[in-house]
Amino acid sequence: MDVFPASSRDAMRPAAFDPKELSDAEIGALCEAKKTLEKARQCPSLSGTLSAMAAGATSTPDMRLQGYLRTVLPAVAGSSPVVASAYVYGHTHAGSEKKPVTVDRLPHGPADVLVANTGAFQRTVTPAQIKRILQRPQHVNKRALDLSPEDLPACYSFVWIDPYGGREAIPELRRWASKAGSPFEVSKGTCASFTE
Repeated sequence: MDVFPASSRDAMRPAAFDPKELSDAEIGALCEAKKTLEKARQCPSLSGTLSAMAAGATSTPDMRLQGYLRTVLPAVAGSSPVVASAYVYGHTHAGSEKKPVTVDRLPHGPADVLVANTGAFQRTVTPAQIKRILQRPQHVNKRALDLSPEDLPACYSFVWIDPYGGREAIPELRRWASKAGSPFEVSKGTCASFTE
């Protein structure tokens, strides 16, 4: 049984997109969409007024993260030249392992920051996990949308940083999970790799 219709699977695939391939007409359409939807007085620009729709179409997630960190890191550092070596954020989807991000154009020069996403601290599920769940006898005639949160793996992701006392802070993705009603335990890894 295929739990996702073909159109859903196609929508989940990342589309290849090069913002440099936008024509003048497409850029104009983005400007008009912004004016219409937000009643803006001017066309979006790269100076911070670019709408979320246009920003998503013309930049990568890493570019948006770098732009955000260019604002946040100096605000947190104040007048100190020291920039945080780790940045942890929570997103509404699954957590992700740490990754190095170089943030340029900071007041005291570029900085390398380890960035980690805690995830939502709620039960999330991958397409492969849904397929396994729907193969269980009690769910054989169900669709993915018929499942309740209790049917999903009892797994919650979070980021842990060991006490570092002068060493570099290293964020690690962990999960708090329970198998088949047993007590919850902390382990390393993503909830996507957790099996009950």
